[in-house]
Amino acid sequence: MIFREYFLKGKEPFMEYKNVIAIDAMGGDNAPAEIIKGAIEAINERADIKLRLFGDKDKIETELNKYTYNKEQIGITHTTEEISCNEAPAMAIKKKKDSSLVVAIKSVKSGECDAIVSAGSSGAILVGGQVLIGKGKGVKRAPLAPLTPTAKGVSLLIDCGANVDARPEHLLQFAQMGSIYMEDVVGVKNPRVAIVNIGAEEAKGNALVKETYPLLKTCKNINFIGSIEARDIPKGEADVIVTEAFVGNVILKLEEGLASTLIHVIKEGMMSTTRSKIGGLLVKPALKDTLKTFDATEYGGAPLLGLKGLVVKIHGSAKAKETKTAIFQCVTFKEQRINGKRREGRRAVMIRTERFKGLEEKIGYTFTNKRTLALAMTHSSYANEQRGRRKANNERLEFLGDAVLEVTISDYVFREYPGYNEGRLTKLRSSLVCEYTLAICARDVELGKYLLLSRGEDATGGRERDSILSDAFEALIGAIYLDGGMDRARTFIHTHLLKDVEDKSLFYDAKTILQEMVQAGPDPRLEYVLTREAGPDHNKEFTVEAKIGGKTYAIGKGKTKKGAEQIAAYQTILLLKKRRR
Repeated sequence: MIFREYFLKGKEPFMEYKNVIAIDAMGGDNAPAEIIKGAIEAINERADIKLRLFGDKDKIETELNKYTYNKEQIGITHTTEEISCNEAPAMAIKKKKDSSLVVAIKSVKSGECDAIVSAGSSGAILVGGQVLIGKGKGVKRAPLAPLTPTAKGVSLLIDCGANVDARPEHLLQFAQMGSIYMEDVVGVKNPRVAIVNIGAEEAKGNALVKETYPLLKTCKNINFIGSIEARDIPKGEADVIVTEAFVGNVILKLEEGLASTLIHVIKEGMMSTTRSKIGGLLVKPALKDTLKTFDATEYGGAPLLGLKGLVVKIHGSAKAKETKTAIFQCVTFKEQRINGKRREGRRAVMIRTERFKGLEEKIGYTFTNKRTLALAMTHSSYANEQRGRRKANNERLEFLGDAVLEVTISDYVFREYPGYNEGRLTKLRSSLVCEYTLAICARDVELGKYLLLSRGEDATGGRERDSILSDAFEALIGAIYLDGGMDRARTFIHTHLLKDVEDKSLFYDAKTILQEMVQAGPDPRLEYVLTREAGPDHNKEFTVEAKIGGKTYAIGKGKTKKGAEQIAAYQTILLLKKRRR
């Protein structure tokens, strides 16, 4: 990495550290004391971080001397100026070129630092980020987008302070950027996007909302769910909350003020009487955990999305905890390539969904919502490998698909086999929906090729594992049901599962049927030979060969020896039937 000459004067290179964050030490109401305290707490928890503190060297060193820390993880860039909240942002950025904020932003632009955290003037941060770093290709406006706590986790509020004169096309882009952010960084699959309105009806709202609504409604790259009223935001009714900066800032400040007020009132109430004090002691642990989820400082700052570099704004009143969280937030953003993903915009969505085009052709169904298909292909190992707060995978879709599959198969066997009693119907249905049968159907459409797996799961043969394939097949059924309804799901099941019922019905009686077939042949010797036993005790895999007259006909693999024998027998039956045709 080549640094600008300015930054090389009297400073050590940062190249040995994976994450280098610029800190505006002089920005904010509690600077530099609380900002530096948060910085120290951050490096004391993580050894892979190096921080560059920008500001008055004497003041910074006075604060640093209060703490014990690894001095290699802290660097200082002396600056002679500060930007106050009362100054005109554009003029301040232009004139105060040696301010802590300007020099820190330039360190991101030059590549010396990966990101900047500042509690300083919001206007100056916005202007500095856009002018000095620049917007990404195709980005019209750069919005501030903080994560806000809700009853269901977090939501992204976009915009909360950067663009008070936004137009419909800007809000549309906010929705797209926010959707990508929530999916790729936070880990929410197919995030729900809503626009702030005074009612749920499409016809309500001011001119901006009315003009923006149809743009969001027809945008295929987002999961738009309509309008959201302010009272429903804390409930977590949407994952991405789209609005212009004035309304967004009011919502943000109201939520923060209400949360802090409620906490204060609750504490006062608990301490008002002896009885309430005793009760308070009993509920304190649970109450503390609950209130923690609504603490805005737990979620870091607000990133300025759409820039060529990462700029994170924290509250002007930020203390050490919020500063530390924001630093960690920057590291996560960098590791998730948030800047690159923001710049990709619509293209990022297209890349993620185009990969499944071949699968749509194989299954004979084209999804309206491509992200539903992507979620169906997301194994839990892949979701857990990501670093988002929420780890969405295909397990819920598998649950739904299992129910759709069972009712469809039950209806089919009931109608097609009127002479079967309840016991025979149950056995037939079990043969059709068992793990092995579903895995066969998954292989027929090459489902393993399209699965999103962790690197470890992929390396150990996860794409061919019966359990993973069968679960993904059920998840695919659930996805088709959600996207196209029961009729389309039923058509898929009939096409890909019920096309050879007679063969599949043999599975559960495979060993008995094969024994009868062999005894009627020239050589009645049938044996199952265990050839391999691998894996830990809790996850064994057995490999068995089915032999007739000493000759191997088929190989079966299963979690138990008996299961492997059953699969080997079933495959042998299919082979023998094929030879007789």
